[in-house]
Amino acid sequence: MNVKQQFPDEDSLKSYLRSNIGEFLKQVKAEVGPLEAEYLKQSKLRKTGVWFMSLAPFVLIFGSEILRFLPFMGTEQLVVVIVPVAVAGYMFWVGWDKIMGTGAAIAAFHNRLNDVIYPLVFSIFDLSAARIAHTQKSKKDYDTAFKHEGESNWASTMRLAQVAQQLQSIKSHEFDKVMTLLDHSELITEPRNRVKVDDMLITSVYDRPLFFSELNVKHVTGSGKNKRTKKIFHGYFVSFDLKRPLSGKTFVSTEGDKKGFGHQSFFTTKKNAGLEATELEWNDFENLLHVVTNDPTEARYILTPDFMLDLYSWWKEKQENIRISFRDDKMYVLFPDKGVRIGKTISHIDKQELQAYLESISIPLLHTLHLIEDVQQ
Repeated sequence: MNVKQQFPDEDSLKSYLRSNIGEFLKQVKAEVGPLEAEYLKQSKLRKTGVWFMSLAPFVLIFGSEILRFLPFMGTEQLVVVIVPVAVAGYMFWVGWDKIMGTGAAIAAFHNRLNDVIYPLVFSIFDLSAARIAHTQKSKKDYDTAFKHEGESNWASTMRLAQVAQQLQSIKSHEFDKVMTLLDHSELITEPRNRVKVDDMLITSVYDRPLFFSELNVKHVTGSGKNKRTKKIFHGYFVSFDLKRPLSGKTFVSTEGDKKGFGHQSFFTTKKNAGLEATELEWNDFENLLHVVTNDPTEARYILTPDFMLDLYSWWKEKQENIRISFRDDKMYVLFPDKGVRIGKTISHIDKQELQAYLESISIPLLHTLHLIEDVQQ
């Protein structure tokens, strides 16, 4: 594998995607096109449902405001109370029914699209990838997600519950796998209580596993007006098997990224005792990126000049906090990317949307593969 030679930078990758977008669109249309019309129909119904549910509270407020200006007249006042409540309740029920009835079809479209898109993106780098937790579903499973003729929204939802339950057991297993790897990486040690894992893929690089997963991490405290949400990470989490196990731990982060990272925990615990800041004798790198290890010799061996240069160049352009750790036989990366579409794909299949979606997946993968090529294993 020589991704750097094939795509030395983002511009070369974007140019390749633009040159081949017609062929990519043709392939996606052939695989997913039959589901698009129903997906667009269900999306419109869902928006209508959200609109109905959003308006329901305002109907209640409007009714209560009218009530303030009416004299107490018994029956008339009771009617003024009942009518807004009934209308609001009906609107809420209609909205909820539409949302419940469309969710399965929308999710089926996104899942089917990603079953096509992700292997397509990995194939650009001559990699064969399996999309975990969704690859077990067949075309028949996707077809059942769309409401049968004459079937109510509620019946459709109940019919799909069994399929969803089976798939959830697969997702739960893979979610646990991601959490185990994330804990081992020590890339997030700060408090977190809201973690969402979406598309997970596994491929082979240098005949060793590369695991790639979408990840969103938050910490939520309080409730109501006192609710506070701290956004910790949104992007891709990567795990790659090194050629040989390491004797120590090495962490790399941006200079300003100090909280909740493995190399910071040794200040307050004995878990990472012995870790210390390491100079790599490259001033530009050390000014912007922070390296801590308990085996400086090993760290200098792993972090090659090419690795440092690629990381430095990425940070200068993106100005986002990337975190990397080396533990045992693993290299872990938290690759931040606001463009990662967790739970979503595209609104409809056309060249412009497909180009943007392919870039949102392939660019983080490109930088990850560059770093894997760079690291001395």
